[in-house]
Amino acid sequence: RDSTKITVEQVHGLMSESQQITHALDKEAPLPRPTTPEGVSHGIKWDPPPRGWRALNTDRAAKGSLGPAGAGVVLRDDKGGWIIGFFENLGHCTAIKAEIRAVLRGLNLAKAQGTMQLWVQVDSKAVVSMLTKHFKGHPEYGLLIQQCKTLLNWGGWKVKISHCFREANQVADKLTNMGVAGNLEVNTHCTPTMETREARYADILGVLWPRGFNR
Repeated sequence: RDSTKITVEQVHGLMSESQQITHALDKEAPLPRPTTPEGVSHGIKWDPPPRGWRALNTDRAAKGSLGPAGAGVVLRDDKGGWIIGFFENLGHCTAIKAEIRAVLRGLNLAKAQGTMQLWVQVDSKAVVSMLTKHFKGHPEYGLLIQQCKTLLNWGGWKVKISHCFREANQVADKLTNMGVAGNLEVNTHCTPTMETREARYADILGVLWPRGFNR
């Protein structure tokens, strides 16, 4: 008896599985290699965290002083690999409040993912200052800032926080734009979104962007 014989049903099952795999690979097929724009010898790029650390990039967008706002957050490993990300429509609020809420959401997300060493990269100098110095400011932000600081000072991990330029924050920016356009829900993604694909690829390759570059 030939033990290698398989049934027609098994063949159909294997073909179906193969088609699913091919479809998944097609969705993540290699893009043309992103390159640094011509003439740019010194530029801005995403800085991956030290070995064994994770990077948390946060961003926000708000239309006007109290317009529709969104937040985007991505958590990646030291090679740029996607761990988890999310975007959210925040309703109507200021840009500063939206950024603080994005950081708070991101810190909670990173903690829930068992992160032990975290580099938080925020493209708002004002928010970085609020989180790293004694905060004396608008009472509307006080509780949010305190909640962020409680997480930053949590003894279960090592955390550093720094400012990054918008050009080095393009993955979070893409997620934020999806948040502004979305509904009032948190959309969490354990796999990379197609909208962030080109920006993720450029970050992994270390592509330099000139200051003020907008993709």
